[in-house]
Amino acid sequence: GEMANLYTTLIIKFFVLYCFLPLIFSQTYKIGCVIPSGTASGVGQEATNAYLMWSDEINERGGLSVGNTTYTVVMDMISCDDTNSNVANVTQTLIDRGANFIFAPWASSLGTEALIVTNANKINAIAPASSSSSVWVCQADGNGVIPDDCTDRVGLRRFEYAVGITTPASVMVAPAMNLMKIASASSVAVFYEDNAFTIEVGKGAVQAAVALGMDIVDETKIESNIDEEQQKDDISALIDLYEVERPDVIVGGTFLTSCQHMVKIAKERNYAPNAFIFTVPCISSEADALLKLGNDSNYIMVGGVHWDKNANGPDYKEEGFYNYEHFEFTEDETSAEKFDRLYSERFGVSPSYLAGLHYVQGYVLQGAIEQIDDISLVDDLQTRLDSTNMKGFLGPISFDVYGRNVAGVDITLQMNEQYQMKLIAPLDVAEIETIYPMPHWDERTERYLWFDEQVEVIMAGFTASVICICILYSIFIIVNLNKRVVVYSQPGFLLMFIFGGIILLSGNFFWLFYQDQATCIIKRWLLGIGFVICYGCLLARVYRIYEIFDEKDLNAGAMDMIDLIKIVIVLVLIEVILLGLWTILSHGEAQVHVVDIYRPVQNYRNCEFEMVDMIFLIILIVYKALLMLVGSYFSYATWNLKYHIFNESKYLGFSMYNMFFFSLLAIIPFFLEDRTISLILRVTIVVLTVLISTSSIILPKIRMIVKDIELSNMGEINKTPHSKPQKPRGTNHSSTIETYEDYTRARILLLEKKLRQLGVDPDEITSDFLQSSSISSLSSGTNGQTVGNTNTTSSETSFSNPYSSSS
Repeated sequence: GEMANLYTTLIIKFFVLYCFLPLIFSQTYKIGCVIPSGTASGVGQEATNAYLMWSDEINERGGLSVGNTTYTVVMDMISCDDTNSNVANVTQTLIDRGANFIFAPWASSLGTEALIVTNANKINAIAPASSSSSVWVCQADGNGVIPDDCTDRVGLRRFEYAVGITTPASVMVAPAMNLMKIASASSVAVFYEDNAFTIEVGKGAVQAAVALGMDIVDETKIESNIDEEQQKDDISALIDLYEVERPDVIVGGTFLTSCQHMVKIAKERNYAPNAFIFTVPCISSEADALLKLGNDSNYIMVGGVHWDKNANGPDYKEEGFYNYEHFEFTEDETSAEKFDRLYSERFGVSPSYLAGLHYVQGYVLQGAIEQIDDISLVDDLQTRLDSTNMKGFLGPISFDVYGRNVAGVDITLQMNEQYQMKLIAPLDVAEIETIYPMPHWDERTERYLWFDEQVEVIMAGFTASVICICILYSIFIIVNLNKRVVVYSQPGFLLMFIFGGIILLSGNFFWLFYQDQATCIIKRWLLGIGFVICYGCLLARVYRIYEIFDEKDLNAGAMDMIDLIKIVIVLVLIEVILLGLWTILSHGEAQVHVVDIYRPVQNYRNCEFEMVDMIFLIILIVYKALLMLVGSYFSYATWNLKYHIFNESKYLGFSMYNMFFFSLLAIIPFFLEDRTISLILRVTIVVLTVLISTSSIILPKIRMIVKDIELSNMGEINKTPHSKPQKPRGTNHSSTIETYEDYTRARILLLEKKLRQLGVDPDEITSDFLQSSSISSLSSGTNGQTVGNTNTTSSETSFSNPYSSSS
């Protein structure tokens, strides 16, 4: 038992020593991190997250391997507000607390203060986002001032023990300027804030534009870190100038809110260039200057972005020691996408380019430090840092003699129409094509209004003018109800015909550019019912004339107004039933037709057209085609009648052929892509259909009344030497009747012909016989009654006038 207990004790002690001895004797490598706070707290949070993510990954793999020693990474992070003096003090504190390496803070001005301290203490450092050349080269800044630590070292490397991850500010917008040249922009205006970084961005934009052969219409420096209202006044003055000079492109070397003010004031003034290009601080998390603008920031370009999760290509492929061995890659996931996913899973938010910058500097350090033998060899470490040459999800990283990353690839982003930043440069990794020119402010919102375009107003006015003409025709008919030419034409028919024309014309007001569910349904009803009323009246009227001269039915009398109305009602009722079923079974909704996804104002709505709509449309077309076919037959059959009482048969026929012809033309607009031309043609066809049809029937009557031509004085028979008399349909009688009183005589002539064909002498027919039902048998071709002597000839036989007021 004692031996067993001894063995158990030894096993436990061995296990404890095995697990914890490495920790007891392990060494640490402390990295001091200056974390911005205050207005830059957003940057500070992303930096903190990136540092934790990198250090945890390294430690999970065993730590940093330097020589024969493995070091556990310890991140010593201190927050400070974004003032230069505080940054210098915090940096010194981190060094005093034993930092072996310093990760400097974001921004050129803050990074400079940290690097001054590290350089004085001979501590190696990396600045993640210090892009101004004055940080790395002893030279005068944008205002011509040489830093105190560079007075005797002009032109030399400023910080011997530091390197920077971002590319120089002078080239940040160069890719965007190349895009503008490709897009045929020719003139540029540049403004920049009075800050080392923004001045260099602006100067670099000018140099790039000149090199590309573009005109510089203005270059202005505005005050930085001033009262917000004063900055707004400065930018408003710039827009005054831009409204005059009209540059294609406006480039802003901007920091924090100046880009926001530029966009807001430009919109308020309704001024928009073809492109806005700003620098990356406008979308940094500490300000979100553009993002706060909402959709007003759409189509704005941002240059100098150093990382995007969608950047994937030869320059972003992992090589050498930069290959993430701790990542389990899949074929469809790049390293940038992997980083984005892991960061999002851990912190609950998607990383910005700032997180990428702070994260990747850890691997730059790892790649250099694991090539030396001792962490105390500061100079050796700096040599390895300076010789860095690698690629990864941040793109190429290689430092020049000043410690600047001159191999880096600057990404240009553009906010798309969905309020999403999309990669547009470099071109080989672009997600979308450059949107140039950017839409004007008033082009960015869908606008569906009645009579919103001038052509709609013109077409509506055109339609309204013809409706007024129709109303005048109606007034003419009502005023002249006692005129024989109006009475014999049946004023009720004329008014109903004109009423149908007005309904048909009214459909134009609901078939303009504006379309919604209501207009989609209303226009069907107005156009359909209006057409059927118009054509139905013409069909009933010409059928009436056809029946009068139909020798097969000698009992046929003139149809009165009630008969005409019945025919039209039946035809309209069929149309109503079909339209009603269509309305019930179809959604009748309007769908948006996208013309330009970037300029929604150009989009328009079309009535939805599904299978059920196609079926009913075909049925209605076939129905109207049958009406026109029947009408064409009756019109042809009565076309040659020369009786003045029925002389309008030609006008009726012309109106029917006119409606048939324009109905065929109405198909053309459906095949036109230009909706303006389609609208003009469509409205014109409807207007001319009604105008010509109504005028061809009403104008001859106006002429007769104006010239005071009485029907009874027009002569009995047309015997002009230049015109051959036309025979009534179905008769060989050579006379042609011209007066309205001769309707009865026309019927008698047809009756005499039929009697002679039956071998009966018309002179022996009595009045009683003429009024008997035996006429029906005559008209059907049978002998019928016995013929007796008569005391009254056919010319004296009394028939009622079918055109009397009682009829």
